[in-house]
Amino acid sequence: MKRSQVIALISGVVVLAVGGLATLALALAYRTHLLRLVSPATAKTRLAYLSGLFSVLAEARGEESHAFTGVAKRIKTTRTVKEVVEVRTPSHPPLLLLFFTGARLAEIAGLRAVDLQEDRILIRPNKLRPLKTAASTREIPIHPKLVEVVADLRRKGSGGGHLFQGLYSEQHQRWGVGLQDVCKRECGVSPKGLRDRAATVLRSHGLNEAVAARLLGHTPSWITASYGGVPWEKLVEAVALL
Repeated sequence: MKRSQVIALISGVVVLAVGGLATLALALAYRTHLLRLVSPATAKTRLAYLSGLFSVLAEARGEESHAFTGVAKRIKTTRTVKEVVEVRTPSHPPLLLLFFTGARLAEIAGLRAVDLQEDRILIRPNKLRPLKTAASTREIPIHPKLVEVVADLRRKGSGGGHLFQGLYSEQHQRWGVGLQDVCKRECGVSPKGLRDRAATVLRSHGLNEAVAARLLGHTPSWITASYGGVPWEKLVEAVALL
């Protein structure tokens, strides 16, 4: 929301709250009004803002609920599955890893030899390549089509260190430099496009959201979400879909 919209929203909340005018009927009427103007997702977001503000006021008054309690939850939103984009399979090792893992560019470009295990790829922070979020730290099963590639990289990197040191820019302190153009030539999309492709493929197969999020290193989208219950074999099955 824009700053002016937020200010107007807060002002409206104060007027309604102080005047004791906020009722469930009014909240439902406002929800109906919103749904005529914006998408269900946008309406849900705006109602969530309102609910949050009224929750603060209700808590200050010692009240357990308010007019907007649960109003946003009654809106059903649907997520459309994007069409799977036709992407060419690459031959460049870093791109192959991106293609068959769905990992971020920096996560693959900054891999060390010790991060490649016999049956998995360890995505973990290192001195030159920190990770985006805590959820980014994970283990990705090795896709059947990556077995030989990974074995070859392990042999070449047996001395230790980073596998793709040439992809690091000291000047920009960034991994994956120079790989954007190569990716577009070989695959027809950017490295981000490869990650989007992986997410779309998983979604098109109706994969459990927790499994997909764990595989891709996404932060849980719901407060009580936990990755502790995602079995390894489910991740193996998910990778095979790529």
